[in-house]
Amino acid sequence: MQEERQRLFPIVGLTAAGKNAFITAMTDCGIDNSDFDCGDYMRARRKTDKAFDDLVKKEMSSGDLCGSGLINSIIEQKVKSVFTSRINFLSGFCRKSDQTDFLLQNECFDKFSDVTVIFIDTPVEVCRERSVSDAADRSDREDGSLEVFEHRLEVYRKHIEPEIIRLSKHPNGIGFIRIDGSTENYPYKLRKLIKSLQLIREINLDNVTPENIDKYDLRNLVETRERQIQEEHLV
Repeated sequence: MQEERQRLFPIVGLTAAGKNAFITAMTDCGIDNSDFDCGDYMRARRKTDKAFDDLVKKEMSSGDLCGSGLINSIIEQKVKSVFTSRINFLSGFCRKSDQTDFLLQNECFDKFSDVTVIFIDTPVEVCRERSVSDAADRSDREDGSLEVFEHRLEVYRKHIEPEIIRLSKHPNGIGFIRIDGSTENYPYKLRKLIKSLQLIREINLDNVTPENIDKYDLRNLVETRERQIQEEHLV
């Protein structure tokens, strides 16, 4: 019996670029998926596990980001236990060079038929505004001050942006695609990305509200899918 094809999409971008909003939008489009947000996991576990919190503090004492040894071990565990769908989103990874090395070399990623990095390329000024203005609704994070955002921007430019550039060069055949995460024309940009990633066949309109069917013009996408299937049968 042929194994079900699994695909992995690491999602990278600046703080408040819209990584979680992107995953929500894909779900709203009827694309069944599994997802894991490394940052959300770390924050939640640190609140309830003092030993883990102490370990993270120790890891971060010598730098701006948590050590990759700890992060990579968490990712390896979650790849095996969380990612059970055909479409899988991994948010907030890779953030350092040895995390990228881990993505490229560790055999735990062999389960995926392909890996494509999605870069949420949102303008800095948009991220800055979101980070500050949304703070009142995000009690689980400490992104509310301009000072905190500017520090995160500095860390992004120092550590994360070089890895995004590295991944954009398709090392080891990894895919790479970018989408502007600002809200202007977002449904159009999302439809274009769904086509580019060949995710049209993953859309299940039974799981989509009428409002989202209209918002993302999903009937048009599904009609395109049906035409493609018919043409393949004729070949």
